[in-house]
Amino acid sequence: MTQPPPDLGPLRDHTAEEMHYRAVLFLLTNVVRTPTGCWLWLGSCRSRPGYARMVVAGKVQSGHRFAYEALRGPIPDGLQIDHLCRVPRCVNPDHLEAVDNRTNTLRGIGPTAQLARATTCLNGHPFNALRIRYNRPARVCGICQRVYDNNYKQRVRERRSQHAL
Repeated sequence: MTQPPPDLGPLRDHTAEEMHYRAVLFLLTNVVRTPTGCWLWLGSCRSRPGYARMVVAGKVQSGHRFAYEALRGPIPDGLQIDHLCRVPRCVNPDHLEAVDNRTNTLRGIGPTAQLARATTCLNGHPFNALRIRYNRPARVCGICQRVYDNNYKQRVRERRSQHAL
């Protein structure tokens, strides 16, 4: 269960620096440190499955983004925070890195990343410069595409010859 921040009196009486200090203190008192180095957030993880959420100065914010900004500095424009440890609940700034969308996607475990890492087609033909065709948005094995094209042309020829009779 999350612990409330220490009582520093009414919020309206505090400066921005004091509010920031309270939020960092709240963050650090509501994590469990694991042997792998992750700081697992104990609070809410409602928005996206497993991602830490916290309220900072009346606004709901991603815990990993707040941790990065509070302990590392601002996130550059156009960049996202990538969990190097692959644990969405982790808020350890040493496990977070600001990267572009493409890098974040390709480091992941989703279908896009899996297909990008593939070195062979489904039939085992290696993807290399001589055997690959780019049929947007996917890579296509040149050997498999050639076989498919030849089979398709054969079926079309057979249909035409049947209709000619």
